Amino acid sequence: MTKPPHYPKSHDDSIQPVFLALGITLLILEIILALGLAAMVKSIRDTAPFFTILLARYAFCLPLLFAYGVWQRGSKVLSISNWKTLSLRISSGMLGLFSWFGAVIYLDISLAAALSQTMPIFITILAPLVIAERVGKHRLAAVGIGAIGVLVLVWQETQAPQFSDPLISLGIALGLASPFFGSIMFLMLRQLGKSNPPATTALWYNAAGMIVSFILVIGLGEDMSMAMAIWPFMVALGIVASFQQFFMAASHVYAPASVLAPVHFLTIPAGVITGALFFQESPSAMFYLGVLVILIANGYIIWRERQHA
Repeated sequence: MTKPPHYPKSHDDSIQPVFLALGITLLILEIILALGLAAMVKSIRDTAPFFTILLARYAFCLPLLFAYGVWQRGSKVLSISNWKTLSLRISSGMLGLFSWFGAVIYLDISLAAALSQTMPIFITILAPLVIAERVGKHRLAAVGIGAIGVLVLVWQETQAPQFSDPLISLGIALGLASPFFGSIMFLMLRQLGKSNPPATTALWYNAAGMIVSFILVIGLGEDMSMAMAIWPFMVALGIVASFQQFFMAASHVYAPASVLAPVHFLTIPAGVITGALFFQESPSAMFYLGVLVILIANGYIIWRERQHA
């Protein structure tokens, strides 16, 4: 998808409201699909092996992405100018997705969704190390506040009797690993976006993910016949993932990241609703307190970044 004819190159205030509204709407749709995908994965966790699920997600995502890439770039659909950054984007993206799916399997979707919103905190921590971006003391203070929010958020789980179950501990670790790797991926996309269209980077990422997932399926001896019994569902995983990525890329065409950043916070109420509707989840008061602290920290980080920009 190309930029609309009158899309401005700078100054958010000069962007036509219709483009801002369209960008925000597309991102909301992306959030809904992302949580729908998480619910689909969680619902078949006992039916299909983990890496077989990932293989289906990557493989059946590729056809639509390839068609979109050809429509957008033609014969240059696979042309990349920065292979080193792309390799980091691919590896961090795969680790982030593996962690996210693992988190929604072992934790409540509401908790996994809330933990995913620590990404601005990780971006603030990693930006000086990964892309040599200067981070001031105010944003570092916000990181400390966000860390307190995370502790409050997982308090209920750590106090629960089932915390002795290693899978709960693993779920929390994966819930934090996902935004950590996601923040690295985001920083790499910042660099790639300067010279490489999103469709091309998405194609390389999903193709690599399919190959790695297939190797893990074979290497771990997963029984793929279990997934064959629900093959329409597995195909649907890939199709939903395709549209999720379409909506994410398109949202950034019509609205700048500074406008879209707060919209990501809708992931938390959407996660609570998804968990309540499909898995009878009921978050505690401590959950909402932790979410509030994390949102305050994230909001301040985003505000400071916009001031510096």
